[in-house]
Amino acid sequence: MAPSSSNFPDTRFTLIRRLPNAEDLAAWETFVSIYVPVICSFALSRGCSTDQTALLAKSAMIRVAEAISDFQPNEDQPRFRDWLFSLVMEELRRKHPDLALDSHEIPRDGQMARALADAGEEGPVGQWNQEYRRMAYRRAVQEMELEMADTPAWEVFRRTILESEDPESVAAELGMTLGAAYLARSRVLAKLRERIAAIEIDWESGAAQLSERFSDEST
Repeated sequence: MAPSSSNFPDTRFTLIRRLPNAEDLAAWETFVSIYVPVICSFALSRGCSTDQTALLAKSAMIRVAEAISDFQPNEDQPRFRDWLFSLVMEELRRKHPDLALDSHEIPRDGQMARALADAGEEGPVGQWNQEYRRMAYRRAVQEMELEMADTPAWEVFRRTILESEDPESVAAELGMTLGAAYLARSRVLAKLRERIAAIEIDWESGAAQLSERFSDEST
């Protein structure tokens, strides 16, 4: 029997709500495990060395801890991912200004949301959004694997999509028709897309709740 999804590490808004407790090391470790890979991949894509990347990720996490109370989600402000991007870019400019240069100037604060919308997928904005989507994809796959690991549908998806095996051979080995294998795979893909969207929404709403809690405690 596949493990329940409730056994999966708490990586959504309930996790973020725990972060104000500095003694909750498990929460911070999980939070770091989610976002540091994104920051590191982004830094490497900008040309940082391995050592530079590690230092940038560390300083970015420190900035998050210091500045989360400044994040106020509303229609005129950026999403959490964009707010985090602005912090990472500020650290990159401060430490390695040559690696932060791009044809698109990245504004700060309230102009960030509009800049991200206008810039599309080019330059550092595109690289950041790509790494963020990869993060959500990896989390979604991990969650669904826990839920569906023992099912034929997941086996088809894992072997034909994640491991690039021949669909016809996989279907024959599992005792399925090729059509049934394709149908099972398409259903898993549909669920995966829904899960990715849900993860992104939950992370955004969680960041908002974290910001509100920091603001309440500072008054």
